[in-house]
Amino acid sequence: MKFLDMIGFICAFTWVLGIEVKASPGHEGHEEKTSKLSIVKSDTSAERPFLIGSSFEVVLNCCETGKTHIYVADRETNKAVTKATISIEILGKQPFKIEATSTQNTGEYLFTHQVKEGDKVELKINIKEETRAEILSTLITKWPKATGHCAEKRHA
Repeated sequence: MKFLDMIGFICAFTWVLGIEVKASPGHEGHEEKTSKLSIVKSDTSAERPFLIGSSFEVVLNCCETGKTHIYVADRETNKAVTKATISIEILGKQPFKIEATSTQNTGEYLFTHQVKEGDKVELKINIKEETRAEILSTLITKWPKATGHCAEKRHA
């Protein structure tokens, strides 16, 4: 195996496993920088799309036309995340960026939008907490239909 092929294989293997990667800037005397690669898992074909990142799990509930409820939980404990700042960015037919507001339900946030059922959009959710932050991003090929079932579809 050629040296460059071996390096490419190692980089690909490292990316797939999400292993911590150390990158040297290539100049002696400079510090090494460490970055953690994370893969966001998502299911956007479900009635309630979900995203799972390295720190957070997010479930979207499109129970009202023009309003989407977001349930945010800690990935490890599944406990609701409170006191977070949630920014939503949607790229598609009518791109926009908005802050989600917390509701009276623990771990639930709400944002209003003009996304129509069946629209294809790129969704970015930026979650910031006191000690951590993460951006979850996915392509939703068909925005879900508003179900009208808000109360009974909450994240448990």
